[in-house]
Amino acid sequence: MKNIKKLLSLVLSISLLLSACLLNASASSDADGFAIEKLTIDDISIIRNTHGTRTGWETYSYDDFHPGYTVKMRDGRVFTVPEGTAGLTIDGVKTELEFSNYENDGVWEAGNTYTVTGKLKGFEISAVCNVTIEKGPIEKIVINDISIPKNTHGYVDDDWKYVYCYFYPGYTITMTDGRTYTVEEGETHIEIDGEIYSLVYDFPYKLTNDIWLVDQKRDVQAELCSYSVEDWALPDHGEPKHLGALGYFHVKMTSALYTGLYIFDMEVIEGTHGYKDSDGNYIYNDFTPEFQVDMPGFRSCKSDGRSNEIEIDGQKYHLDIYETENGGRWTTGNTYTVTAGITELYLKHTFEVSVLEDKFLNLKIDDISIIEGTGGYTDKNGKYVYTDISPEVSIWDTDGNGYFGKGQIVTKGATYKLRLSDEQNETSGYWTVGNTYTVTGTLLGRSAEFNVSIIESPIEKIEIDDVSMIENTHGYRKADYHYYYESIFPDVTVTMRDGNKFKTHCGRIWLNTVRYDLEVETGQDTTDGPWTLGNTYKVKGKLLGAECDFNVSIIENPVEKFTVYDIELNESRLWSRSYYPGTSKMRYEIKLKDGNVIKSKLSEQGVTIGVDTGIEYDYRQQVVCIDGIYYVPSFNACSFGKAGDDIVGNYTAKASFLSVDTTYTITVTRSKLKSLEIKDYTLIDGVDFRTVQPDFTVVLDDGRRINSYKRRNTSLVNVDGVLLSIYPDSIKDCQPGQTYKVKARVGNITGEFNLTVEENPIKDVELVKGPDKTTYYDGEYFNPVGAVMRINYKDGSHEDINITESSLQLEKAVFEIDRTGVVAKCRSNRMNLETTLYCPTDDYGIGGSFFRMHGGIWLQGVGDRDMVMNLFGYEATCRITVRENDWDTVTANAGEWAPVLNVTHNDGTESEVRLNDLVLMRGEYIKEGTRLIAGVFTDKGVYDGAVIVNKDGTYSIEIEGKTVNIGKNGWLKGKIAAYSGSLGELNGDGKINATDALLALQLAVGKSGLDAEKQQLADVDNSGSVTATDALLILQLAVGKINKF
Repeated sequence: MKNIKKLLSLVLSISLLLSACLLNASASSDADGFAIEKLTIDDISIIRNTHGTRTGWETYSYDDFHPGYTVKMRDGRVFTVPEGTAGLTIDGVKTELEFSNYENDGVWEAGNTYTVTGKLKGFEISAVCNVTIEKGPIEKIVINDISIPKNTHGYVDDDWKYVYCYFYPGYTITMTDGRTYTVEEGETHIEIDGEIYSLVYDFPYKLTNDIWLVDQKRDVQAELCSYSVEDWALPDHGEPKHLGALGYFHVKMTSALYTGLYIFDMEVIEGTHGYKDSDGNYIYNDFTPEFQVDMPGFRSCKSDGRSNEIEIDGQKYHLDIYETENGGRWTTGNTYTVTAGITELYLKHTFEVSVLEDKFLNLKIDDISIIEGTGGYTDKNGKYVYTDISPEVSIWDTDGNGYFGKGQIVTKGATYKLRLSDEQNETSGYWTVGNTYTVTGTLLGRSAEFNVSIIESPIEKIEIDDVSMIENTHGYRKADYHYYYESIFPDVTVTMRDGNKFKTHCGRIWLNTVRYDLEVETGQDTTDGPWTLGNTYKVKGKLLGAECDFNVSIIENPVEKFTVYDIELNESRLWSRSYYPGTSKMRYEIKLKDGNVIKSKLSEQGVTIGVDTGIEYDYRQQVVCIDGIYYVPSFNACSFGKAGDDIVGNYTAKASFLSVDTTYTITVTRSKLKSLEIKDYTLIDGVDFRTVQPDFTVVLDDGRRINSYKRRNTSLVNVDGVLLSIYPDSIKDCQPGQTYKVKARVGNITGEFNLTVEENPIKDVELVKGPDKTTYYDGEYFNPVGAVMRINYKDGSHEDINITESSLQLEKAVFEIDRTGVVAKCRSNRMNLETTLYCPTDDYGIGGSFFRMHGGIWLQGVGDRDMVMNLFGYEATCRITVRENDWDTVTANAGEWAPVLNVTHNDGTESEVRLNDLVLMRGEYIKEGTRLIAGVFTDKGVYDGAVIVNKDGTYSIEIEGKTVNIGKNGWLKGKIAAYSGSLGELNGDGKINATDALLALQLAVGKSGLDAEKQQLADVDNSGSVTATDALLILQLAVGKINKF
């Protein structure tokens, strides 16, 4: 009994102890604030289609909003949470509102108010609030459906998958106040009321090219958001403001614009095209192969092999090296695989690189002179550092082959650049005018010293004309959203130290074949800030050490209306489903606000001088020149549906000029072509031209059969005035003795033919006689006329090739190799280190034959040098001498015929230089008239120069740095008229007809008294004289047998 009482007493004590503990805990909770007396939730207004998720194509559920609320504790404390804040922490405990009891399950309409219940998470307390759905500033947005080519509008991920992520469709915005705004397809944003509006896309999953196939459509949701101008200037545009403007559109995938990439194999010399690692191992990783991008419709574009850039339809792309076999640790005599691609185009390919033995001998570098303050930059110390140092270099190999170039050489398809050790700093000292410095250059592991002389600027002073620039042109919009003007090219009057004074267009002068451009300091980044409409700014121009201030005025856009004439295209002439209008092929007119109208004029061959409105206009490039500044119309590409569609019909295309937009109609007409028959073709390995051009016959839908004919080694067919050529597929690695089946296209029809490759019959080639001309002035063109190249055949016979015309006259430099049946033409590029006289079908893997004038066909630098001529891969050398030009003064006779220049030399002697011909290359406008860049052919040599057509009808010739006034001259007038497309028009009625043909025939037989101008126009075959052939060609053009000369 006693024990029971003790037990009961113990139980009671424990119960009292537990009660005390519970009472103490309750008091602590009250003291720490866990006892909530009241929860109050503020009403909230939100913009429709924000603060939630899309639940259907046109439905939206609101479930992510954060109204303000107040929590009142029993101990008197009050916690206030502002709108937009998600949670709250009370004495270390985190909590937030959770909502339930949504009216209509959260699917609400704008303009209404709805009640929801909010509960504080973790506590048994709740309250209600009202949610009002507002329209916001946007009433609605309508987004247009678009089509995008495969592998565009996105990026390549790490797994080499193309991810589609941006589209830029066109769309229309309707504001709640009734205003509407239209954003064109391709535009990224629009500014409204000081805010930047742009689309933000919502992707429920990653769209990659392995799940989105051609001809498939995808639904895309986008929201129109706004940004402040300041945030938009940030790289990521900052955080967008959601406006609730949701839109939906379809995106259709079309065929790829680029179908393939082919990279040509290359060879490199051991120890080049890479670097040595820390262990002394040479790593090969720097390659510049030739490569080709293929496109639909048999189109392709090939790089020049001098850089890894390629330009396609005005857009530049870069070839990247992805991977090298064995990490680039290669040995001489072996061949390795390299993977490269153009990431932007989602194209990848492999090519092989062979490492060749280094067989080069000593390096020779010519001394050079540099004009003070050119070809470099001013460093932080205000001192000038010279960086553009490109002397003439030459190097020979053990086989007796010589290689020449300016700052680099090109051999075996690879470029090797000269590396210099030329310390210019505070420690080593800076280069100053009047001094000469010794520099070490290294090329292919060989080093040599040469001298660099810094010479005084030949310019005494410059005077710069003021210019006016149309607002928002010739510049770019920076990240701060302001427009910055940078392409400023005023006319400059230059006074030389020798007293010579001349005016140059676009702030550009040429001295000893080197171009120097005016440097302009605008102050837009520092003193003046961004330039604005209606203001004039003083800027500084610098040219070869001379300085001058001039004014730049920002003027209003003078264009009122831009009209483009409709065009018609036959489907047989379309390369692909997308058409890219060429500026020079469009007809349009520009109406200015002052009433003037500028009309374009199609010209087959060149520049037409003079425009009635006084506004200068370059008819070749279709460039409008207003107040000395050039402006170019823009024509958008037009798509004609997907593969397999009937594309015949009308299409609306877009164009613009100086921000004035317009549309025009492209009508695609039905092709008459039904089928194609192609004759088999035979190539000779290492001999034939690059392009395979078999004969063919087209069969029309009316049963007619039209055979092709040859013109300049191209197979053509004339179908009722539409001229079509044949485009065979490219094939690689052709081998002698093999026959290949090749597909080809003519217009919109295709066919097949057999291509057979025969063995090369040539053993070697030698130079048996050098060119007639071996002494040149600095700046002349190399002329191979008179050289005789002997082809030795494997059967013991030989054939001599006589080079009879100058390398610059492309259409005249023709010779035929009887044994092979190949007609070769001289092909030149005066700015390159090599000039190709003869090229085989390298695109088809056949041979490698070139006629090269190494060191540049445009001779620069005084001294003796070897010109290496290469035919069919066999080289021969001729020695020439280049001397400094000694012309002191030059005058000219006046008259109707070819001008004769009277030259006074430095030693006082005189000579005559007779002009024989002109090869006009391109035109540029100057205020005095038009300057036509030209190759000037004389009885003494071929020179780089120009013809100036003055506005008063007189002419001047630029030759060897001298400007010679000619006056009025019929011979020059005829040359320029022929260049601008007036060939064959002899009687002055503006048309080519039978009368013109008769006049040409009379001239050919000596019965006509046509003046010098008309005689130049009558020489339609450019043979140098008027013959019965010219009369026949004029007649054929008059009756429609041919469509151009």
